[in-house]
Amino acid sequence: MNWQPKTIQIFRVNFPRLGVAAIIVLCIAGLSSSGWLKPFDLLLYDWGQKLANRPASENVLIIGIDDASLAEIGRWPWSRDYHARLLEKLHRASPKAIVLDIIFAEPDLQNPQSDQQLADTIGNTGNIFLPVYISQSLNGKQLLEVSPISQFASRAAGLGHVHYENDEDGVCRSVYLKEGLGEPSWPHIAVEVAAFLGQINLDQLPGERRLEQITLNTLKVQRDYRNQIPFSGANQRFVSVSYVDVLNGKISDELIKNKVIFVGATAAGLGDRVVTPTSSEEVTLNGVELNATIYQALVQHQFIHVISTKGYWLFTLLASLSITLISAFLAPRALMLFLLLGIGVTNASALAALNTLGFWIPPTGVSIAFLLSYLLWSLLRLQQALAYFRRELKQLAQEKSIIEQPQNSVGLYSGLEFLSSIIPLKGWLVKSAAGEVKSQGEVSSTAVVEEPRLHIWKHSGSISSIQIECEDKPYNLYLFWEKGSGQMLSEAELGMLAALIAPFMGRAPTDLPTAPEAITAAILQLNQANSSFREVSHFAQHSLASMVDGVAITDKSGRLLFENEVFKKLVGTSDQHFSGQILELLERLTLVMDESWQQELVALYKTGKPVQSEAVNFEQRHLLCQAHTLSGDSDEQFVIFVLTDISILKEYERARDETLNFLSHDLRSPLVSILAIIELARNRKWKENPDAMLDEIEKYADKNLKVADNFLHYARAEASNEVNFELTDLHRVVSGAIDEVFRQAEFRGITFHQAICDEDIWIMGQGDLLERAVTNLLSNAIKFSQPESTIFIELKVENGRAICQVRDQGVGITAEDIKNIFERFKRASSGAAKERLGAGLGLRFVDVVMRRHKGSIAVTSEPGQGATFTISLPLYVGDADFFHQ
Repeated sequence: MNWQPKTIQIFRVNFPRLGVAAIIVLCIAGLSSSGWLKPFDLLLYDWGQKLANRPASENVLIIGIDDASLAEIGRWPWSRDYHARLLEKLHRASPKAIVLDIIFAEPDLQNPQSDQQLADTIGNTGNIFLPVYISQSLNGKQLLEVSPISQFASRAAGLGHVHYENDEDGVCRSVYLKEGLGEPSWPHIAVEVAAFLGQINLDQLPGERRLEQITLNTLKVQRDYRNQIPFSGANQRFVSVSYVDVLNGKISDELIKNKVIFVGATAAGLGDRVVTPTSSEEVTLNGVELNATIYQALVQHQFIHVISTKGYWLFTLLASLSITLISAFLAPRALMLFLLLGIGVTNASALAALNTLGFWIPPTGVSIAFLLSYLLWSLLRLQQALAYFRRELKQLAQEKSIIEQPQNSVGLYSGLEFLSSIIPLKGWLVKSAAGEVKSQGEVSSTAVVEEPRLHIWKHSGSISSIQIECEDKPYNLYLFWEKGSGQMLSEAELGMLAALIAPFMGRAPTDLPTAPEAITAAILQLNQANSSFREVSHFAQHSLASMVDGVAITDKSGRLLFENEVFKKLVGTSDQHFSGQILELLERLTLVMDESWQQELVALYKTGKPVQSEAVNFEQRHLLCQAHTLSGDSDEQFVIFVLTDISILKEYERARDETLNFLSHDLRSPLVSILAIIELARNRKWKENPDAMLDEIEKYADKNLKVADNFLHYARAEASNEVNFELTDLHRVVSGAIDEVFRQAEFRGITFHQAICDEDIWIMGQGDLLERAVTNLLSNAIKFSQPESTIFIELKVENGRAICQVRDQGVGITAEDIKNIFERFKRASSGAAKERLGAGLGLRFVDVVMRRHKGSIAVTSEPGQGATFTISLPLYVGDADFFHQ
């Protein structure tokens, strides 16, 4: 036997999961290598840059050649003596370094003195940095490195390139810290400034190194140390002043002191306008601000580090594989939640890493993995669901329902024959499309003229007709009524008729699986099959719940799976909590034989030996307990327990035994005595006194006759029915009973004292039985009273009930005998009453009559003080049917 849990199979190789994982990994690899994912990554990257909060450095000052400067000084280019004057003013304020982001590729031929003046100023200042840029020759066939004229370059503190890198979409996101023709010989001007100030080590520049070997090809730009530039929102701008304001002395030296100053064009149409991730249609970044931004990122170590290509591939593929395998174990709703949360967390984590750690991992590949995982698993599960639906529908089509209704002509004819004996049908006739006619009873085919309508009853006189579908063919059904038409049937009769033709009414068009889409059609078909299954399940559950026997079902572990209300009532657990084990319930029942439930269940659960025992419950009701195993289609087995209340059978059995005992004694004894007297007569022992012999025979015969009469009266009382009840005057009942026993009382000198009320006392009942009951009470009083005593009879109305009380002055009854005085064949077992025994049916008869009339009888007595018997009956209350209240 395989005892291992089925869930252990999750650790086995699952080829669909691996297949889905392989497809997703290959898709991500193909999309990533083709560059299709890059635009989405850049879009998220740019959005993250706009969200960044990177304050501009206070150590950087931008002096812009703006529109105001152009308006005052004149059209660009200006004479270089303006630049010299600017540098002299800045030098006096002691800045740390000055980047003069202006191209001086050619000497000023119109004013050579200005070149010399500027060169002297550059040399005297000692912290001026000039740009180098790469340009094409006039013929466009050659690249040239354009540096400042030697007069300036030789005296500058440093030279550096001012180029930046634009991606395919034209947005600047990165910069190479070194580049040049043939080899990356020129550092970026920000690198030169930072190295001059001792803020960086030129041997440890950050950034992504070149992958190509340096070829010293002067026709090709070589670049190295690529870095992603950290941008900030539009509100995070460097402090900027106007060129002309500095020249005119409007800017204080404190603003310039110890600053790294970038001088460059900021006026519209003058200089570079750089599109960055934080740019908009109204706001772009000029070249001088870009150089300042690069400088700040360099000295503050703010460059964004991008995961390497190998790292990206490893991370994305491992994440895709993990996502795929996790998705395989999630339910559809959980899978959707996993998709949404996964994509959200992935992109949020990428943005958080970008703006807090300065590290960028493109997340689109992982997001696509989430999406593909959801789509592929959904498709796979949909295919599996469709295959399952088809298998189940095929299997359900092959199985026959336990409540499947016959849909052939034989089932129709047998149903009509049965209904003919239940409802007022004079006859019926069925005519098939092929002309076949089947009929029963008094029918007239000539009376059938009109063609009936499909699935719709038509009533014409005493004939009802309808067209049904039997064996995929139309059949015309005609019903001939004894009186009136089918419209006069009762609700129950109409229900029987509807149940007969239901299997032949066809299927409603709205129930047909006509959807063109396979999944929808399969779902509709399965829904129909499930409806049939639910009907069967409801039928089975309702049948078990409605059984008159108590039914419980357990699994092989003894765990209770089902119990109906009758079972709960018999074991006494209707309002109690229990552990759910069948043994706990069964131990509430006491087995009649010297057995234990544990022994019975051991044999049942281990070997399957059926149980059939008798037990007594908490109400002292006798139960027949049966149990046996049930095997389903699977390996799982169940055990069914059935408790049958046999208390009535036990009572009948006890009554039979009592009757046999009684007959064997009370009836047999007088007959034996009569036979003994006859034998003595034969031996002439009664010759001297033959009348005495006859008296003895008469006495014993009379005793047997009284016993027989008592049996007849008792049997009649047991069989009495409310249907035979009629209005009865209780005054006449009591009066008749007194007349019946008057001679008997007079013989013993006993008198009656009557206290009879004057008002009418009417009840519903059988007068003769009630009179016999009162007669038995009076006879009983006479039998046990002393001669010359009095019997008191009282009749009254009290609390809406008729009360009749008989009190004697006899020997009385002990408390022990009162307990069972109204049981069959029970007589006094002690005291003076024991000497005057009867058959034991008189008072039992009274008790039965009272119960049949919804009344009661009570007795009070003490030995030697007489006995009082009181009967109580409900009064007649007009038209109210008090027997059904």
